[in-house]
Amino acid sequence: MRTKKEKKEYGKKYYREHVEQAKKRKKIYEKKHPEKVRERQKRYRKRHIEEYREYQRKYIKKNAEKIRKRNRKYREKYSKEIKERYEKWYKKNPYYYAEKICKNRYGITFAEKNCMIENQKGKCLICGNKFKNSRDKQLDHCHRTNKVRGVLCVRCNTGLGFFDDNIETLQKAIKYLEKK
Repeated sequence: MRTKKEKKEYGKKYYREHVEQAKKRKKIYEKKHPEKVRERQKRYRKRHIEEYREYQRKYIKKNAEKIRKRNRKYREKYSKEIKERYEKWYKKNPYYYAEKICKNRYGITFAEKNCMIENQKGKCLICGNKFKNSRDKQLDHCHRTNKVRGVLCVRCNTGLGFFDDNIETLQKAIKYLEKK
């Protein structure tokens, strides 16, 4: 009876001696059982995730132009279908990107933003006007710390942005308006 190590060595030796036959058998098996092959590949990738990612990085780096050409050709061929697919997806997920931006850029969830709007009674914190639509509601944040201060209308948030959140400049603007 052979040990596990001996069996492995024998398998390697046999494979080296019968490479072509083994490749043919492998192709036949893959055609007959594509779902089993896919499942085996998935398990392998899960177990060897770092190696697989490294392999992907190297492959992409090595074949970048080939991949770009293939993708370009695909987009040209199926541009209409791709556009329809995206439009359909956007209709199902209208707030996906808004949620992603809230979380990634400002560290708050979309629900927290909506809670802030409710606490403000649906009004801008500066001018006090009610928000007209979803695009009118903008998160005001400190550009240095990225900390959210509140929800403002587009006009007020843009105005603060033009003043670079500089209190002195804003006070000068107030004095200027009071004179006129």
